[in-house]
Amino acid sequence: MAIHRGMVEPLAARTCDLYADADERPLGIIARQLSDGLDAPGWAERKLAARMLLAA
Repeated sequence: MAIHRGMVEPLAARTCDLYADADERPLGIIARQLSDGLDAPGWAERKLAARMLLAA
C-alpha cells in the first residue's frame, strides 16, 4: 500500500507523539505512586495489595 507524500509528515508526527506519550505515562504512574510516601505506614503493603489485584 503506497502512502501519499502529503501523509508522511502527519504520520511521522503522530508516531512521535505516541512514543512521547508512551515514555511519559509510566513516569507519571511512578510519580503518583511515590507521592504517597515511601515511609508512610503501610505503604509497602498497599502497593503489594494493588499489584496482587492487577495480577488477578
